Amino acid sequence: MSSLYQNLMGKEFSQLAPLLQGFHIDTNKKWEGEAQISWNKNPLVRALLWLGRLPKEAMCEQITVRIIPRENNECWQRHFGSRTMRSKQYLYRRVLHEKFGPFCLILNSHSKQGDLHQSCSRSYFLGLPLPPKFTFKITAREWQENERFNFDVKIGLAKLTLIHYQGWLLPSGLRT
Repeated sequence: MSSLYQNLMGKEFSQLAPLLQGFHIDTNKKWEGEAQISWNKNPLVRALLWLGRLPKEAMCEQITVRIIPRENNECWQRHFGSRTMRSKQYLYRRVLHEKFGPFCLILNSHSKQGDLHQSCSRSYFLGLPLPPKFTFKITAREWQENERFNFDVKIGLAKLTLIHYQGWLLPSGLRT
């Protein structure tokens, strides 16, 4: 049975670096690493990030990620220290959707020189499309370097970067 990302990307999936392919194929495995997390400096935005229980700012936070496959989707569990971010990723009409609480994001994914790049093209709140100027601005990159799975994710709204997290992962037990 093919994984969600194999179904999404088709032949392009084989162009991803081997560690990225393993991450997206061998789901239900725990990955561990470290992340650097920064928040927008605006006090109101920071309060909303805190209320949303998004990962707190940190120079070096422990992170664990587990992707739990379901029949038609994947449950992504990300633990940044004591804070947990959960989302559900699924394909609908051959397009990747990621659902966080009341929000649903349409993610464009492509491979470039072995890396996985993603961006958000549309955002929904409670099933209703948000106007383009309120669509979340997401840029994400996954790549393999020094035998580590690396990631860099920026989440913004309009011209603001709300949160930016980056770091590395290894399969549980291989952490160095």
